[in-house]
Amino acid sequence: MAPVLNHVRLLVATEARLFRARDERIYTDGLYGRRFFDRYLTVFDEVRVLARVGSSDLPEPPGAASLVEDERVRVHPLPDYRGALGTARHGGEVARLARGAVDGTDAAMLRAPGYVAQAAHRALLGRPYGVEVVGDPEEVFRRGASRHPARAMIRRSTTGTLRRMTEHATVVGYVSSVVLPERYPAPRARAVATYSSVSLTPECFLVPRAEPRPVRALVTVTSLEQPYKGVDVLLRALTRLPDDVTLTVVGDGRLRAELVAMARALGLAERVTFTGNLPGPAAVREVLAASDAFVLASRTEGLPRAMLEAMAAGLPCVGTDVGGIPELLPAAARCRPGDAVGLAALVDGLIRDPAAAMRQAWALQDKARGYAADQLQRRRNLLLTALRAEVGGRR
Repeated sequence: MAPVLNHVRLLVATEARLFRARDERIYTDGLYGRRFFDRYLTVFDEVRVLARVGSSDLPEPPGAASLVEDERVRVHPLPDYRGALGTARHGGEVARLARGAVDGTDAAMLRAPGYVAQAAHRALLGRPYGVEVVGDPEEVFRRGASRHPARAMIRRSTTGTLRRMTEHATVVGYVSSVVLPERYPAPRARAVATYSSVSLTPECFLVPRAEPRPVRALVTVTSLEQPYKGVDVLLRALTRLPDDVTLTVVGDGRLRAELVAMARALGLAERVTFTGNLPGPAAVREVLAASDAFVLASRTEGLPRAMLEAMAAGLPCVGTDVGGIPELLPAAARCRPGDAVGLAALVDGLIRDPAAAMRQAWALQDKARGYAADQLQRRRNLLLTALRAEVGGRR
């Protein structure tokens, strides 16, 4: 009989970028606040987070920031490296710190792909571990989705590494059931499940429209950091729509100035608003509530959080036929990635038939209820329980 373990510590390796404020505490202005790690604490007693941590010169954290640590969650900080050069410069230090983090824990959950998950994987030394496959490097680094000069080499390396991770993992969770389980199989896993990293809380579900209304105000919520998000395609699609159709782009990144210039060159300066990052989920929900339809033009995706939140908010949605989007949208609401003409036609269909747009919004909101936090946690707990049991079996 396996021994009863009173205190089991889980290492979570993530590509999150956190920051240390002047009060010396660690914060996030994104997803990875303290509440995020409750999903692991339902089964494990303590979580150690392996993530990059930068520093903030602000006198106090911004209003949207949230604390990461408490008595059950501790951060093992990595240097705040960026890009290929930063990875190469800090690779040795990251490997050393990953070994130290692994030494203080009993099992690991690797949120992959990503260099942090790779470093933790190399340091595991026989410990049981799980993989949460939250993206697909095969798609991220394909031609047209990435401009990196070593794109092909990185694509081969990262896909091979992810396959090795899942091949030997104790448990594996996939954010999408369409492609990821076939591309990154888990033949030795004790448990496999599909669940989103997105947990929709009750406040995400807005009251849906009761009557048809004109579709004029489009919105997309996305990163402007990489070209694979397809905002350039969305801008070209907008030029094919009536002049009174507007677009709000929520999000920020290094491509923002380039995309603003592109909108100006296309004659869209008065029709497109770039908000940058908004101060928290409530502000994003306000923009969704003021919009008529959601559009996601990604060239590659996992299971997009932004689209799920738009569905929960009661918006009709259109998107591209990539990643997990086919799990969310019917075929009639999808087009090929990079197809500005096809994307414009999808939006035009919503404009021409507001009643059908309303019915689609109702159906999508019902589907979004399947991604409520409690339902996803039941699937996640199957993996976490199997992973903890493996820890007991090896002691």
